[in-house]
Amino acid sequence: MLKSSVRSARSATSNYSVRASRKVAAAVLAAVLSCGIVWAGDTPDRAEVQRLANEAVATAERWIEVGEPEKALKLLHLAVQEARLGGVDTVPARFMAAQALLQTGRYAAAAQILGQLSTERPDTDRFQLDYAAALFALGRDDAAKAVFRDVLRRERLPPTVRRNVEGFLERIRDRQRWRVDLDIGFWHDNNVNNASERETVDVPLLGGVLLPITLDQRPVRAWITRTGVRLHWREPVIEGGRAYIETRLSAARNTALSASQHNRTWASLSTGPRLGYTVDIAGQSRPGLAHADLGAEWRWRGGEAYAASFWAGMGIDQDMAAEWRTGVSARFWITRHEGESTDADPLGRSLGLRISRRIGPGWLTAGGTLSREEPERRSLRWTSREVSFAYVTDSWRDWSLSVRVNLTETGFDDEHPLFLTRREDRTHGLGLTLAHRVLAREGYLPEINLNWARTASTIPLHDRQLQTLRLGLRRLF
Repeated sequence: MLKSSVRSARSATSNYSVRASRKVAAAVLAAVLSCGIVWAGDTPDRAEVQRLANEAVATAERWIEVGEPEKALKLLHLAVQEARLGGVDTVPARFMAAQALLQTGRYAAAAQILGQLSTERPDTDRFQLDYAAALFALGRDDAAKAVFRDVLRRERLPPTVRRNVEGFLERIRDRQRWRVDLDIGFWHDNNVNNASERETVDVPLLGGVLLPITLDQRPVRAWITRTGVRLHWREPVIEGGRAYIETRLSAARNTALSASQHNRTWASLSTGPRLGYTVDIAGQSRPGLAHADLGAEWRWRGGEAYAASFWAGMGIDQDMAAEWRTGVSARFWITRHEGESTDADPLGRSLGLRISRRIGPGWLTAGGTLSREEPERRSLRWTSREVSFAYVTDSWRDWSLSVRVNLTETGFDDEHPLFLTRREDRTHGLGLTLAHRVLAREGYLPEINLNWARTASTIPLHDRQLQTLRLGLRRLF
């Protein structure tokens, strides 16, 4: 009977260890299996039935904790039967049975129980959350997303619970075959036309004489609105999702308010395979991802076609340890400029290497990139070297924070025909992105982006200082 079953199981679990006697476990299991009709004769006291049911749930919970969910299920099955006969609440026993089923990987059975509990007790967050998690494990993403979103709309949801729910929704978004994201922003640009900041420059003449020349173009300040959309499509090639084709299509327009001649429009398309794999590193199996892309981008300036680029890229991202990641990528491209001689159209290539280390709630990434462009016109050929450091976190007290610092040095092959010296640019950049999840609405998070860049060039025409303050909208799920 239930009373003896609970007593036997409780005694066994209280003394349980990894070295527990097989005889004791077998005796407990036999006691559970041998239970017949418990309440023969007189009708049992309801309070006693409730007490025994509570003890059965507590005992089953201990069985689950020590890795014996099957024994817990047998005891809970008995507890539910007796609770129904005694007219007491069966919800705790059924909920604990769902936990045991989840531990054994029987998600469909767990989802059935949790779905019933969610209908009976719609205001209990835990039932809804576990039901959605079971649906997620079954791959029923649309149903899971609907339940998770319903929970998010509830008031007084603890921040940690809210963050976990958002994490599930982000994972659902990431594994969707089709995804549509908005690209929206609003900022002020102090040099939208990328003009020299100098009013005059000194041009050397024969005999060391310097001739001051007044520049006819000055920096234009403007407020910019960005509107765009990004489409993402993932097509599995091998069952299980380890290999798939990823295609991205995006279009965006930067509208310069009161300076329409400086409007900018982009459209790009890229596609390529992704292959997930695992390798053995220091005795541990570590995941990695190999990827390749073919793509094209078209650009318009002030409503007229400006340039088109076509590229091919490849790379590998590899987990080295629990808190270390590394990646390498290579890229090749060709650009065609509208209305210019073809000898100014470059062939380019770049090689990048990065390594990341988890520090606190985020990742610190150090990277380096070497780039080269070689048009037929020798005076336009250049080599660039960039070093960058970035720290990114999404989980520091609900703050999303990204800080990036970079140094880029670009050198041209030939002397400038007017200034009679080789052009060498050195650019320092600093970027900061900040957001707080309390401001998120329906999966969209407003964020602030600050960018500053300073370029010092041996050719004074190319000295620049750019500052932007941008308000954007990022989709979380």
